[in-house]
Amino acid sequence: MIDIDTIIDALAAADSGLKTVKSGAGTIEAIKQLLRNKKDGAEVDIEELKQLISDLRDENVEYREALWDARNKLLELKREVEEADAAVEMRARYHLKKFKAGGTVLVCNKEERIDIIPEYVCPNCYLTDALFMPLQPGGYAGYQLACNKCGLCVNWDNPESSM
Repeated sequence: MIDIDTIIDALAAADSGLKTVKSGAGTIEAIKQLLRNKKDGAEVDIEELKQLISDLRDENVEYREALWDARNKLLELKREVEEADAAVEMRARYHLKKFKAGGTVLVCNKEERIDIIPEYVCPNCYLTDALFMPLQPGGYAGYQLACNKCGLCVNWDNPESSM
């Protein structure tokens, strides 16, 4: 899930960049005004012009830093959205199954069964950590599924009848 603080940070970084751009525009306007006032052939105050150009250069560096920060925050948001979309897509491949023996697991939908995703997933690990932890067969005659992460053991009936 996207964290609201991440969104606020991205907006703040973008706002900082915009303020720096406005400040730079003000400095450019001051340079133009200085040069306009000297059209009559009077000398331009070189020190004042150098200072304005130096200010503009500093503001440009600040703008680049703010823009880079905003870019990184937006990339972080994009990554979080992609991860959330992938989790939603993965969760859609499963449904809850309650066995006659009392165990409940996430089971891969029949049309989604391929070798790269586990058929049985621990519901505890999914609900607490959003992890798709495969359940391993075990117990007497293989009629238990166990999670190696949280230790959940699920009893199930005859495997052929519970699919």
